[in-house]
Amino acid sequence: MTDIKLTQYLLSTLPVVRYAFDPEKDTVDRDRTDEHIHETQYQITLGLDPEGIIRIGNREYITGENCFFTISPYELHELKNRDGRTFPNITCRFELPGYTGPLLQNRIELNEKNACEAKCILLRLCSLQNSPGTHLRKRAPLALAELLFMLDEYVQYDSADSNAPGGPVRLALDYMHANFKDGINIDAVAQAAGISQEYLCRVFHRETGCTPSDYLQRLRLGYAVERLFASHRKLGSIALEAGFSNAKTFNAAFQKHYQCSASQFRRKHLEKGAEND
Repeated sequence: MTDIKLTQYLLSTLPVVRYAFDPEKDTVDRDRTDEHIHETQYQITLGLDPEGIIRIGNREYITGENCFFTISPYELHELKNRDGRTFPNITCRFELPGYTGPLLQNRIELNEKNACEAKCILLRLCSLQNSPGTHLRKRAPLALAELLFMLDEYVQYDSADSNAPGGPVRLALDYMHANFKDGINIDAVAQAAGISQEYLCRVFHRETGCTPSDYLQRLRLGYAVERLFASHRKLGSIALEAGFSNAKTFNAAFQKHYQCSASQFRRKHLEKGAEND
């Protein structure tokens, strides 16, 4: 099943590759994994552990051998194995300027032949993006577009996709995604959804498995985590930018959720090529 909107977009606009993890050149931290979001970037991941777990939102997927996973901006996600550690994977993060739709579906299973071909494209993409030659890096978006076209062709939507939140919960999620950095509270979320705070808490938990307050906190922490491993911004600036009232509140929430301080996390996970403040 083809997403016509994405197909039409790719015919006129190339994606912008921001990060590519090449398992042949890079190392993966196997000791821990952390839930996070990307504000503007989409992601494609192929797990190299057949029993790895990818959690997107509140749903968990087993990686399998022929499964590709796509993640849209603001989708909370983490990679872990059954021991809670990060597993080997091939990952590309990118932007689709001007595109506002979802990126296919979260889990796309290909047959063995097509999965092998798609994996080769993804590896070529990573190699091009990490090449020291500018002329080679400029070819990475072409490889990514080729991969997206291929995955788009083999998307098979299942009944689980119809269980995505809708109605007031969808309105609440959209409002939180757009405004979590502004220090909003749950009363403002309920007003945006057009329902009472009590009713919002009840239906939100029923459809997502967590409370609106917990989800809002996870969004802010997830944004902070992404800034910690992708930039050199000062911790106080990240705290305020993520929607926390002050650095003290942020540090306490981070320590409780991730069992380490934000500065400890950064020392361990700062990416090669992280943005300067």
